[in-house]
Amino acid sequence: MVFYLDQFTGGNVIHMEQFQFELPSSKSYPPEDDPCLELVVNGDAEDADGRGWHHYPMWTHDHNKYTPVIKEETLEDGTTNKYWHVGNRNWIGDSLRFNINPACLVLNYKYTLSLRVRFSGTSSHSTRYWFEIKGQTEGGFKYNKPLYCPAQSPTDGWVTCSGDFVVTSDYVFTSTPEIIFVTQDEQNVVQPSEYHDWEYDDVSIRFKGGVSRSITLFML
Repeated sequence: MVFYLDQFTGGNVIHMEQFQFELPSSKSYPPEDDPCLELVVNGDAEDADGRGWHHYPMWTHDHNKYTPVIKEETLEDGTTNKYWHVGNRNWIGDSLRFNINPACLVLNYKYTLSLRVRFSGTSSHSTRYWFEIKGQTEGGFKYNKPLYCPAQSPTDGWVTCSGDFVVTSDYVFTSTPEIIFVTQDEQNVVQPSEYHDWEYDDVSIRFKGGVSRSITLFML
């Protein structure tokens, strides 16, 4: 086995003081008493494993390009806020990614999607983005886009985007679906080296209405 640290800029000297190797705890999984109330685990980045800094269950589709990391900022009132950061992007789909329990997506369930996004980096362009839920269904592989968000730029700071969606047959997956966020404009506006860094907070897919979730709990 190999353990290594990467993605540091050239010329830095890295010192590692402590090393911890452990299984993920219960905080990295949905609560057992109601796993379908909120489908995003640690969407606000405030309660991660690894002393509060490990990205699991968030993941990357390409470890050679980027890994989602948790960062911290001090707010005007003196409190601190943790958030997700994805840098070194060179494709419009380089984003925070995670999986959700397919048993929670029952026909006619209604969920509210919500997240806060902030762009940063060297470019000032504006871009729109969408919330995508994709995976294999009985009708084939589906790329669902239940939430489109308006254009924003780095100068806007944190912007909240939210909306509801109702589970149709396109969301009834036969395997675990994947969540991805995709920018709409960057591919046509700037070179990949100028793509924004993405920062996310308060990412949520929360149950809003439908028949009793006890049916879903029985299926798990």
